Amino acid sequence: MIWSDDNGDSWSDKPLTVSFTEGCRDGMPVAALFGDEIVVVIEDNRIGEFKLSTVRSRLDENWSCPVTAGSPDRDFALIKDVPDSSYMGAPYIVRLPGGEALISYQANCDGSGRWNRSCMEIAIGDREARNFKVVCQPFRTEFDSPGLWNSLCMWNDSTVMALSSING
Repeated sequence: MIWSDDNGDSWSDKPLTVSFTEGCRDGMPVAALFGDEIVVVIEDNRIGEFKLSTVRSRLDENWSCPVTAGSPDRDFALIKDVPDSSYMGAPYIVRLPGGEALISYQANCDGSGRWNRSCMEIAIGDREARNFKVVCQPFRTEFDSPGLWNSLCMWNDSTVMALSSING
């Protein structure tokens, strides 16, 4: 992580490691503020295929040390167990006006385990950005035209916009 204290005119000189797992990829991080914590959702491949994990730091600690695989500040995001062969990647997180967390990600919806056969799923969590449960697949896609590289945007206080790249 690098940061700016002057609205992007200049940036910190030395990057800071936020999350690290030896021999794995803590990938595609997206951050949001939840109370006094910075919560980052990542794709985490420490067990099988990529799954969603959250890593977090209190604002007053501001990533004083990296969140590693065994850290209490790292959790699998979904409350239900997911088979090791299931793929969930390219996460995105937003905070809803009521304080709850919403994440999107791409999941291999056809059960093949292939990331390029994915569709967008959305899950909702609590006000601490924990305990996520899947609520929908907003885009019905055929597997020859997958929905990849998704994101979310709080358009206004009552509207969430979901975006997906769909080929075909």
